[in-house]
Amino acid sequence: GGGARSYTPQYLVDALAGARNNLVAVEDRVLDDRQFIDFLASGDIVVLPYKAAAFGDRPSGILIDVVTLGRPIVAIEGTWLAEAVRHYGWGEVVADDGGAAIAAAVRRMRPRYQQYLDALRTSREGYMLQHSWARLVKSIVRSVRPGAKQPFHLVRTVSHERSERIAVDETGVVARLLASR
Repeated sequence: GGGARSYTPQYLVDALAGARNNLVAVEDRVLDDRQFIDFLASGDIVVLPYKAAAFGDRPSGILIDVVTLGRPIVAIEGTWLAEAVRHYGWGEVVADDGGAAIAAAVRRMRPRYQQYLDALRTSREGYMLQHSWARLVKSIVRSVRPGAKQPFHLVRTVSHERSERIAVDETGVVARLLASR
């Protein structure tokens, strides 16, 4: 064995199974990285139906994938994803009312599709420079001072409008490991 396991709840798998038609693709198998990217790239619009309770102040890695592919996005209000979509003009933000608002947003996006593509094209590089794993690691490594005795502060982006300062105790094991490399 040892195959990948799907974490999609069965009730959602069952509901989506009934949605298949010539306009809606439902992928209900576990995908490897290449299959996942190919699946995202196969659509014209990507719906990210993340809930505010879980994603109100934390990002999802799928946003980087979708932005890299240049696909317009539908996101749910109250999420960090929605803030990014609204801030950069990458698509539509909808209320969390089930599928009706999502379907309406997709219909609204059709006549303005090129506008979303243009917004993605013009902001993608800057976004990727600011929100990548490489940038995070560089900021931590650059901030670690060998032999430091005091914590230092990093600025964590909470949303596109708000940041927090985080105290990092670089006298700990992780900082020593980073400083030694």
